[in-house]
Amino acid sequence: MSVVKQIAQVLLKQQKRKHRAECRSPVIKPAIVSKRKPDKEKPKRRKKAPPVFQITGKAKMFFVESEDKKVAFKVKWNGNKGVCSCDDYQQNHKGNGYLCSHITAVRDGQKKMSVLAQQSCKKTDDQIYAELSKDFPEDLILIRSDGLRALETIHVINRLNDVLGILNWSWKCSTPVLKNNEYVCAGRLDVYINGRNAYRQQIGSCRINSGDGFNLSHGEAQTGSIQMSLKKAASLFGIGLNQIYRANH
Repeated sequence: MSVVKQIAQVLLKQQKRKHRAECRSPVIKPAIVSKRKPDKEKPKRRKKAPPVFQITGKAKMFFVESEDKKVAFKVKWNGNKGVCSCDDYQQNHKGNGYLCSHITAVRDGQKKMSVLAQQSCKKTDDQIYAELSKDFPEDLILIRSDGLRALETIHVINRLNDVLGILNWSWKCSTPVLKNNEYVCAGRLDVYINGRNAYRQQIGSCRINSGDGFNLSHGEAQTGSIQMSLKKAASLFGIGLNQIYRANH
């Protein structure tokens, strides 16, 4: 090969390389590397829990919205186990305590509420009990016909709401039964304190005819037995324990 042809070939290869018509290496091609550097300080986005709404008038019953906010599922949560109306729970539940995302949202929401209402204020169990058992003003104490001191139910409910929070306690009772001129009702008070669930049970009764000429209707007597069981159960958590159900001196 003449010298002129060799120079021509070298010049042709240089022109091809200049215009990137061919790679320098026929086997390894240059890798495309992103010029953007990863931001290690930027926190990862966490998936937000679906919003939870409590059903008014029903203890431990909640509505949980779906991700697209087009459907709401009903969740029943008693503090330890949950039941959901979604397909995920219905297909996977086998009696082993399966938790779908909606039940988890309710559980975490209840724990968060307990933390906001109690632990964020750095209240210990003893401090919470001291607030529950704090004496009521004497002008709120009533004297019954039998001489015992009593307290209206609304004050007991307000004490539970103020100290524990509206979502950290629940009340359920049996249907009042008429026995010997009085209605009898069994009730259970559940409270959620510092991440733990506790309950107290008591029986309340209310007579239709008290014997002093004052008669109650059947509806009023049933309501009285329910309120009596609630107040007696609350007294086991210290509410009015040193003031009510004692003889007036």
